[in-house]
Amino acid sequence: AASSRNSGVKVGLVRLLICHLHCPRSDHITSNQVAKLTMPLHSQSMVAEWTSLEHETAILNDDSAYLISAAQRLGDVTLHLTYTATEDDLESGTVGVIQEQAELKESSIILGTRYDYDSGTAFKFDIQYNDEETVNGADGESGVLYNVGMSLVF
Repeated sequence: AASSRNSGVKVGLVRLLICHLHCPRSDHITSNQVAKLTMPLHSQSMVAEWTSLEHETAILNDDSAYLISAAQRLGDVTLHLTYTATEDDLESGTVGVIQEQAELKESSIILGTRYDYDSGTAFKFDIQYNDEETVNGADGESGVLYNVGMSLVF
């Protein structure tokens, strides 16, 4: 069974959430820590988030990631800009050499828009530049992704 501890502070419009999840699994334990800061300001909002995943076994790589995002609402349209990054934390010595074979290090910049057609329907469009510095221990690739979507709420 998993156990978790959450603590949150809400001061005015600023909200800070800190979460710790401790999940025992067979013979190893996984620990996940998350910190999130949200600031809605009238028609603007900002979000910063950091997460860390740690394993007590060297079979799986520990990793950490963060994102920073800002959004501006203009009537029925919301524009956002987001930066994300993730990186594995490797051990030293022979274990680290083995872990390098599954290493991941990447970052993304996302520019997107959302159009609220009505209270239950939204159309979304994102352009994402993804830079895979390292994937499975080898040099990664960079590229641009275009995403189109629709959200329906019933």
